[in-house]
Amino acid sequence: MPASAPSILTRFREALLASGLVDKASLNAAESAARAAIAQGKKDDAAIVQATVLKLIERKKLTRQQAEKLLGSSRSPLDIFSEVALASGLVTEEQLRATVTEVRTAPSATAAAEPDEAHAVAAELVLKEILTKFQAEQMLLGRKRFRLGQYRILDQIGRGGMGTVFLAEHELMGRQVAIKVLSRKKTEGDPEKAKETEEAFLREIKVLSRLDHGNLVRALDAGYDGMVFFLVTELVPGLDLNRQVKRHGVLDEVTAASVFSQAAAALGYAHTQGVVHRDVKPGNIIVTDEGVVKLLDLGLANSMAVGERVELNRIVGTMDYIAPEQIQNPDHVGPSADIYSLGCTLYFAVTGRPPFPEGKKEDKAKRHLHEQPPKPEDVAPHLSRAFCDVISGMMLKEPADRYQTMEEVIAELQHWRPEELSPMARGGSSAGVDRPPVPASGSPSASGGLGNEASNGEWILDENDSLGQADSGALIEPPGREEVLLQVPSLKQQALRIGGFSLAAGVGAGGLAAVIIGTAGLGNAVGLMPILFGLGGCVVTAFGMSLATALRPAD
Repeated sequence: MPASAPSILTRFREALLASGLVDKASLNAAESAARAAIAQGKKDDAAIVQATVLKLIERKKLTRQQAEKLLGSSRSPLDIFSEVALASGLVTEEQLRATVTEVRTAPSATAAAEPDEAHAVAAELVLKEILTKFQAEQMLLGRKRFRLGQYRILDQIGRGGMGTVFLAEHELMGRQVAIKVLSRKKTEGDPEKAKETEEAFLREIKVLSRLDHGNLVRALDAGYDGMVFFLVTELVPGLDLNRQVKRHGVLDEVTAASVFSQAAAALGYAHTQGVVHRDVKPGNIIVTDEGVVKLLDLGLANSMAVGERVELNRIVGTMDYIAPEQIQNPDHVGPSADIYSLGCTLYFAVTGRPPFPEGKKEDKAKRHLHEQPPKPEDVAPHLSRAFCDVISGMMLKEPADRYQTMEEVIAELQHWRPEELSPMARGGSSAGVDRPPVPASGSPSASGGLGNEASNGEWILDENDSLGQADSGALIEPPGREEVLLQVPSLKQQALRIGGFSLAAGVGAGGLAAVIIGTAGLGNAVGLMPILFGLGGCVVTAFGMSLATALRPAD
């Protein structure tokens, strides 16, 4: 660590005198008056500088603009960090002063290795457990907001398409929780999108509040603080299936049956409450070391209840795991869509790759609609034919051909499901379990996710999504969600478009026929023109309306 810099008071005096704006006598007089006016316990250099500046402005020796410029040029990184740390409320003046003194006199090996005093003091505060590493990093970036309601933000544990998930602690109870925070940053300048995102988040809060199942992450609290909506849920220790497979290999049939029976139970319960998840994927299924499953992220869930259904006229979800009917008619999907997506997720968990890993979103959509994925047993030869038949039965293209309820899925998996929970293979936790590796050629493609994970599946901290000032925020999703911005016309819109086109075609056909008849000199036959005109338009329009009706997929 470099030698300690001169104090802020020394640097301020040097900068002010060098500017020529104030002579030395006027500066000394203002400083003396400032020292006399400051309370005895507050006479640190920063307080003296602030009071001196106010005196100089009061005596018309400086303008406010000049003062601000001088203060900016005389503040060191440590000055800025100190101001932010104190403003956060996480560090007291005594703790900061003592830590700065220690860094300057007897720094630890960690502090001594830092590039400047600000980083050294931050590192020392982390070593003392006054700050977490995340808090220190954010303060060095100038961020000072670490509280939402009664919760203190400790770390960032997830980031997704609409915001961020934080590890937090209730300040009175000391209980650690996960906080999902809705961000307005990604919708700035688009009021319609901002409203839609906010409504989706509030819908998730309401949906979670009425669901209570052992395999669903539980909502504990929700609130609005500093222009930020947030949702508080239980903190689930474990890995989502995306990271589980990438780090520890694919699941064997017994473990998969245990995990997916629990996930199916959670989804089946949600279906009985009138809720369709619409975004079932590996990143939304967390499994603890003991094998307990928690399903999360109902941000795209839709209610089947009358008056609660929300229509967006847009495909939303994750294209690697999306059901065909969700592509064709995204606002009219039922529980069967979750069965298909759970089947795709099971396919990934036992083979190490999604059903259609290659190509762009549009290519994957076409494959989900029209193509069959490689057979699971061809990708992962260790799988039995009977187990693969269950996966295939969940992933049939037509909703009516699939298993119709999650209870049916659970019944099929019962043949492999152990009586006790199956512990997950993680390091030494399941040393005796032989797990096939993830196929090297079948790892999920980068286009299947948000692009915000490192190659090993770890989260990447993006400072633009960290909790900022009161006018910003940040929402939370596990890795992988894509909001597929493919506008899909509703059934009514499709019918009107085809009907309009057909009517225009009918008009043209009728008119052309009338011209031909007239040109042929058929005399009174020209009087048939209105009849031909009407009949041609009606026939083709009726065909168009029938075709539009036929396009509607089964729910």
